[in-house]
Amino acid sequence: MENNVLKEFSSIEKNIRRNNLTVLCLVGLMVVMVITFAITLYKIDTFYASNRLILERDGYIHKASVISEKESLEIEIKDFMASFYYTFYSFNQFSMDKNINLGLYKGDESLRNLYVKYKNDDWYNTIIQQNIDQTSEISENGYVIDVSVYPYKVSVNGIMTLRMGEQVKQFVLKGTCSLEVVNRDFPKNPHGLFIRGWNEEKFELVNQ
Repeated sequence: MENNVLKEFSSIEKNIRRNNLTVLCLVGLMVVMVITFAITLYKIDTFYASNRLILERDGYIHKASVISEKESLEIEIKDFMASFYYTFYSFNQFSMDKNINLGLYKGDESLRNLYVKYKNDDWYNTIIQQNIDQTSEISENGYVIDVSVYPYKVSVNGIMTLRMGEQVKQFVLKGTCSLEVVNRDFPKNPHGLFIRGWNEEKFELVNQ
């Protein structure tokens, strides 16, 4: 009888040890899986943080590098000023009103005063009557931006091109201004920037 009890007790003890070992193995396996999962997530996050892809206006996909807040702001300012040139200074007889109004929306009375000046000088009527295409863009390296002060200081150097049939004339179009941050307004002002004191320099004919 005593031997049977001892055997039974020994068997129970072995089962308990076996169960404990099984539990420990399962817990260890779960810990390893959790650690592996966390490491995998970290690697994936790191990969996508340094390998973001963006679709540019040219239709091509480019790798986007991780950039600082200052660099990001400068890029947005460049795109804003480029869009200003593309509207206020780029039009023909059909797109004139739409483009100029979009350009005027991007700044203060300095733009409106300039618009009145062009109008009084009969510039817009000449564009219409002579069927001129006027396009303007800022040179790739034509930006000087200072974001260390606020409002931000900006100077740009671009080219205005006038086409009338086969005739083409180009002028240097420079300007300076300050930029303030405002609420974003899509589609009129998605950048959330606003021009103060736009100062347009006198046109200079490009040597041809």
